[in-house]
Amino acid sequence: MHSSGLSHLARFSRGRHRTLNCQFELTYRCDYNCAHCYCKGSENAGKELTTAEVKRLLDEIHAAGCLFVTFTGGDPLVRRDFKDIYAYAKRKGFIVTVLTNGLRLSSGLIDYFTKYPPLSVDITVNSLDPCGYAKITGFPGSLARVLRNIELASRKGIAMIIKANAMKTNKDQIGKIKRWAHELPGKSKENLFNFRYDTVIYPRLDGSLEPCSLRLNMRELAQVNRLDGDFVKDHKVYLKGITTSHKASRDALYFCSSFKDQFTINPFGQLKFCPHDTKFVVDLRKDSFAHGFYKVIPRLTQERFKTATPCRNCHLRTMCYSCPAAAFLENGNDEKPVKYFCRLAHSAVREARRECHKGALRR
Repeated sequence: MHSSGLSHLARFSRGRHRTLNCQFELTYRCDYNCAHCYCKGSENAGKELTTAEVKRLLDEIHAAGCLFVTFTGGDPLVRRDFKDIYAYAKRKGFIVTVLTNGLRLSSGLIDYFTKYPPLSVDITVNSLDPCGYAKITGFPGSLARVLRNIELASRKGIAMIIKANAMKTNKDQIGKIKRWAHELPGKSKENLFNFRYDTVIYPRLDGSLEPCSLRLNMRELAQVNRLDGDFVKDHKVYLKGITTSHKASRDALYFCSSFKDQFTINPFGQLKFCPHDTKFVVDLRKDSFAHGFYKVIPRLTQERFKTATPCRNCHLRTMCYSCPAAAFLENGNDEKPVKYFCRLAHSAVREARRECHKGALRR
């Protein structure tokens, strides 16, 4: 770890509200046209931060003590200045992760990463079937190129995490992708934690609900989860925790605590506490990062329910995938329940009770 990174970690690990992790969305542009993408339709190259502006913001968050930076998008490799930005972040001492679809992971960039390695390169692979992959991405013929790039990076020793979005169009592929990821050349058989999948699909930032049609129903979700032995083990621990989870305040609208040590900067220089947030947004072209992070975003803790929404007294709030930001995107109302997330929460509780019952019988 870079020496400045160590000093930042020591300096800011003592505080409750700290600038530890930055999700830096360098662009919403991408070569693909995925139906599930939350930022599709929000692309605007003319409004994106310039190279100089990105570097200035990296200076600001570095001065504030940020240690980890994830460059994402869209696909950050679409930006012609990506290598310049990446090199600048590395020189500052940031621990950098890169999220990409892998299409532009050229041999030249792989060699560069070999010399100046990121913490990891996270690559989304939503199908190993060429037709299925093309259907999801809208880019026929691209899978072979992506797989070649991944194989080359793996052989060169680049740390990678393969990711997938579990949805109706690829639910039969998740197990296959995991097995393939574990068999990549150069992959240590002792460390197989190089695959993750996400089952939560959110609406788009522009308000479109199109991605929501791809969500797995409860039966499909259970089938996908059962394909993953590691997930089953982790899920049982999670289900056990449900029975002892703390209650959220009935008055506080926001119960998410992620803003205390992480934040998002979008391609247009807007600071948010999460990518879906539309309420506590700070324009970093006009305001300082420190003011936004320490003064504006914490105001969410003062937000209170204004209606008699069922969410207010729901005993499952703390384990629900929904939040005011997600509810506003989907319903246009940050207090209105998202029915899909309600079903997810109640389904998890039913599973938890079954697991507890099984445990009692075994005893």
